[in-house]
Amino acid sequence: MTQQFYKSARSTMKPLIAGDVMRLEGPATGKEYTFRMVKVPSQDISQKVKKSRFNRRSSEFFTLASVNDIFDTIKEHKRNSNPAKAVGSAENMVLIEGMKRSFAVSQLTDGELYVWVTAEMDEEDEKAFVVTADIHGVPTTTDLALSIKKQQEDSSVSFKVDDVMNQFSVSRGTAHHALTISALPSSLFKLFPAIKYIGVRFLVALTKLDQTCLLAASESLKEKYGQWDSDFLLNEEQCKAIALKIQNEVMELTSGAKVVTHQVDDDLADTWNGIKVSGIKTKVMKSGKLALEVDAKHRDKLDRIIQLLNEL
Repeated sequence: MTQQFYKSARSTMKPLIAGDVMRLEGPATGKEYTFRMVKVPSQDISQKVKKSRFNRRSSEFFTLASVNDIFDTIKEHKRNSNPAKAVGSAENMVLIEGMKRSFAVSQLTDGELYVWVTAEMDEEDEKAFVVTADIHGVPTTTDLALSIKKQQEDSSVSFKVDDVMNQFSVSRGTAHHALTISALPSSLFKLFPAIKYIGVRFLVALTKLDQTCLLAASESLKEKYGQWDSDFLLNEEQCKAIALKIQNEVMELTSGAKVVTHQVDDDLADTWNGIKVSGIKTKVMKSGKLALEVDAKHRDKLDRIIQLLNEL
């Protein structure tokens, strides 16, 4: 992000009005784009605002729980304080930043979505903006899987791992997992308050099961789950708890797996399970406990770990 953006958009601290202008350099090509401020009434967002094909976030499965980290502030001000960015016009725009903000504003009866809009943009810059723009929670592998699923259903395209890597700028491992998860039935995802609460490892495990049995399990649970009031969806802890309960019931119905009483955050597990240091092994257990194994020959590492623990 260039300094010019911050200077033009924020330095005066004056309220933004429709027609305000800022200029921003494309992160891929270096071209300069002129953006104008547009305000979209909340009731018009679904018709006028679309998602970029490069965006990993799955807007189709958005709920209030998906935006419960930002909704209260947006509701209070009846707008997004940090404007989104888009390509197109006031009547038809493709967001390159601000999918969650757009959805949150759309849930208000009298809100306005503030958007910086430029008439056109090179594809390379659009992709670069989208990849770096998610300031309110990085899209998950499940987001990506459902975005792939939606594009495949809408346009009959067939993604391969390399296609996913190139379009969404993700690693081969993430692309592979997302493609695998995208084959799971939509009815499964609709059981949950929001897809951000669904464990990737849980979904990967389901891909190895009989899909007819999984579909039947999802259908059998849809009367029990999937209908939530706004107060529930805006309660983070309640959403996490019910998501774990749903995962357990699905696993019990499909494989008779033992109930898990603690869900490990995927990012935390990936971080610790990915550590590669000579003489040290780490693993995050399903119970939520961290297993740390240090080779006694590496006395220097043992001493450093002991020192760190004593400082806690």
